[in-house]
This record gives sequence, C-alpha cells and structure tokens, in this order.
Amino acid sequence: MADLGDLRARVRSLIHPVPGAERAFAEAIGLDEIKLSKSLGGNRRFKAGELMAIAEHSRVTVNWLINGSDDVIAAPGASSEIIRSRNRTESTAQAGTRRMILEMAWRLIAKCGYRNVRISDIAAACGTSTGTVHYYFATKDGVLNESLRYNAKLSFDRQIAELDTIDDALRRLKRLVDLQFPAAGLLRDEWSVCLQIWNEAPLNAEVRSLHLDSYNYWYRMVAMTIRLGQEQGAFREQDPDDAAIRLSALINGLGVQVFTETPGSSTLSARSHIYKFIEETISKQPSK
Repeated sequence: MADLGDLRARVRSLIHPVPGAERAFAEAIGLDEIKLSKSLGGNRRFKAGELMAIAEHSRVTVNWLINGSDDVIAAPGASSEIIRSRNRTESTAQAGTRRMILEMAWRLIAKCGYRNVRISDIAAACGTSTGTVHYYFATKDGVLNESLRYNAKLSFDRQIAELDTIDDALRRLKRLVDLQFPAAGLLRDEWSVCLQIWNEAPLNAEVRSLHLDSYNYWYRMVAMTIRLGQEQGAFREQDPDDAAIRLSALINGLGVQVFTETPGSSTLSARSHIYKFIEETISKQPSK
C-alpha cells in the first residue's frame, strides 16, 4: 500500500511551481482541477487510471509514484525497474509525437507481426512521414523494440495501480490472474505481442532481454503475493518461488489456448481452472 503523503508529494514534484501549472497539469491528465486539488490536499485518493495518466504524462512509472523507486519491489503493488523516457528535454509536442509512434508501432506488431511492420507502415498509421519516425528512432529495430518496452511499462503500471489498494493476498492474486487474460481489446493485443516476443526471443538478444525482464517482474510479483498470503495466514506453507512458477506456467498455457481459440477454451473456463488451482494448492480455504 502506498504512503499517501509521499505519493502526493511526488505528484506535486511533477507540477511546475508557477501560476496556472496545476490547472494545466489537470487538463493534460484528463482530471478535473478540483479533484486534482482535493487529491493533492489529502481529501481524495487518486484512482488507478489517474495514476496511470499522471505517470504517462510525466514520463515516470506508477511504481515510482507509489513507492518512490523503480529499482525493487518495495511493497505490495510495486514493480521491477521500468524503462523511463530516454529524453526528458523533449517538448510536450515532441513527447506526444514520440508516444504516438510507439503506440502505433506496438499496435501494428499486434496486428501484423513483429517482422512484418515497416517504418512506412508506422508513418502511415501516425499520419506523418518516414522522416519523422527516423527523427525519433534511427532504425526499424529501434522503434519496434522501444515500442515493446513502452507497452511493458503500460502493462506493469496498470497492474501496480490496480493492486495497490488491495490488502487481501487472495484477492490480489486473483486480480493478477484477471489482468493477464486475453480478453477483447487491449489485453488480446498484449497477448498477440507476447506470443511474438516468445517466438522472437531465441533469435534476437535484445528481445530476449526484454522477455526475461518482463518474466522476472511477473514472477517476482506472484511470489511476493504468495509470501504476503503466508504472512497473513491465508496461504499454505510452501516455497513461494515454486508455487509462482507453477501458477505462471498454468496461466501461460491456458492463455495460449484462449488466444488461439482452441476448441473448448474460453477466458471464463481458463479463469475457473486457475482459481481452482489457487484454492487447491495455494490458499488454505476455498473461496466462498
């Protein structure tokens, strides 16, 4: 759980101390200025989506906002180190263009495949020129791999923001499961990209490094949650690392079945199988 005083202080540090800056900040993150003022004053709690918007606009991570660090899993709801923006001297317009390029590149990877995306495709999707894309990224591999890192940051931020307010370890673990499944829209696109990363990793050292970092984050998050449940007396005594490996393997296997539309598979049935696994092998008591 976040120290709300420290969280508010870190958000304040992102707002320039000049007249009108708080109003401009609120507008940039899509939050009513009064709600922002109440949150900064301690009369309202920032919501998960608001923390993600603040992190995205300010080019920091939700982990840093909540825990003050990108280096370690500091508390339930924290993340491992996440890549921040390479260039903090960019103007707002330049940062927006760079972000659009990364978002479009990632969506094209999800739709067309890692090896099928061209710089011209990214430029067309952005409504700009290939020269503009090359202004921010020298090579195709550069923009594609950076887009994978960018999406990993968004995914991790979403998990951290969603889990921060959940104290109960069993609820946290099941929420982690819910956030992993290839439902329609964003999560399905993320699974498409994940499968391509798995395929590309044996052949591409940079993609392999990204995959290992991402898996290490997930594994540490699950193991930490299992340890939390043991400390709360709700989970069985066992090696948390072994349990995290088994649970991750089950999620990956069932997730691939759902994504590839294997007959008989569905998000609902996969979630049911995983919940049952948690109740039979991790939790002390079945859920009511």
